[in-house]
Amino acid sequence: MTNKKNKQKKLQHNLALTSLPYEVKTSSSLGRYLVASKNISYGETIITEEPIAVGPALGVNRACCIGCFIQLDSESHEKCEKCNFPVCKENCTKYHSKAECDFFKEKSLSEKLTFNELFDLLFPLKVLFLKTASPEKFEIVQKMEAHIEERKLNKELWEKYQHQYVSKIQSLINFSEEEIQFVLGVIDVNCFELGDQQKQIRALYPSAFLMSHECVCNTRHTDDPQTNVLKVMACRAIRKGESITINYGYTLQGTLMRRQYIYEGKYFWCTCKRCSDPTELRTYISALVCKNCEDGKVLPVDSLDQGGSWNCNKCSLTLQGDKVSSLLRALYNELEEIGPHNVKKQEEFLSKYKNVLGANHYLFLSAKYSLCQILGKMDGYVINELSEEYLRKKETYCRQLLAVVGILEPGNSRLRGMLLYELHAPIMVSLTRQIQEQKISVNKFKSSVKEVVRLLTESFNILKLESEGTGEYEISIAAKQAVDSMT
Repeated sequence: MTNKKNKQKKLQHNLALTSLPYEVKTSSSLGRYLVASKNISYGETIITEEPIAVGPALGVNRACCIGCFIQLDSESHEKCEKCNFPVCKENCTKYHSKAECDFFKEKSLSEKLTFNELFDLLFPLKVLFLKTASPEKFEIVQKMEAHIEERKLNKELWEKYQHQYVSKIQSLINFSEEEIQFVLGVIDVNCFELGDQQKQIRALYPSAFLMSHECVCNTRHTDDPQTNVLKVMACRAIRKGESITINYGYTLQGTLMRRQYIYEGKYFWCTCKRCSDPTELRTYISALVCKNCEDGKVLPVDSLDQGGSWNCNKCSLTLQGDKVSSLLRALYNELEEIGPHNVKKQEEFLSKYKNVLGANHYLFLSAKYSLCQILGKMDGYVINELSEEYLRKKETYCRQLLAVVGILEPGNSRLRGMLLYELHAPIMVSLTRQIQEQKISVNKFKSSVKEVVRLLTESFNILKLESEGTGEYEISIAAKQAVDSMT
């Protein structure tokens, strides 16, 4: 009977594999990766799966529930009756197993470690515990890439992990240095960062980690805030045999910074089509303004050389790579200090460096995206009270960002959906004022409202694919309600 059940289970597993829209391939450069096993339609779901391990995000510096990782009030939270660590409600055990709780109690960790110290160790411990608690899940972990040799070359990082994780975990439980460093590498390379302002987590998934990286990728993903089930969708049509890809970096980030970010987190230098093109697919998202000629753009000679020189595409100006890097770091830090909610300072930044950074420069796009989001929502800048000047600015910034996103995130990307929603507001408010003041005809108003309906409809169709309970899904509902009120 047992053999019969095993055969049935294996048959069901094989049938499930044959129905998947992808298959696993292997290459010397990519290792294992996913390719489409059939033509995949725009918006089609490719992967839906539960996490095999969930833990708190890095840098959690306030009390969070040990069971579900939601942030807590610093003083008023309850504590687990066994292990004495913070919980959001009595005995919250969403991701806090009995075995884990018993281990924390046995070792008296609430007395030996501060809350922040425990949370630093918690995700690696959870993955290591799988070795005995769930061997089939740990077997999946063992197949993940950890880039051990590449990480060893970074002596500073390796020693930091030895001190911050390895020695502390070994003082608690009997795992070898090799096992712990392997798990740390797996987490660095393969985890997904999820959550919102109330809960920031990291998770490992059994199939999604196999997607290869491309800076202009063909998927987007969303996660259920309650279950953390991950859903990966095609953001454009994917042909049979084409790699299924994900972007490890940030779209609105220039190649120099984006490649460094990917290398530091994933331990490889990206050489994709976007990274290999100094113009970044003619978006000029990294271009500097030439100080010697009127319309020249200063670009890297070789965008795959992190320290290489930059030349003007119209004259003989050359800049040393280290000076460009220093300039960009300084301007990035200045923008970070301003923060995303200061309208006046963001505008001053745009004006101050208009003769230094190109109009599409990623630092300018970052400032403009912040302005797109806060103009119309902040005190003093409520949408119905915005001046015509600010309405025009918001519309202009949205359209400029959409033009760039259309190239760097082609298809139904989440960012496109959000920008379309932001764009409809200044257009609608301006039209309403104009018809009320009799500055445009009724026919003109009705004709122009059609664009607003189109923007909202597309935004709804994109964002409705997000998981219920997310902010993006809520915006999709608002978009649908707005369309219904106008049609």
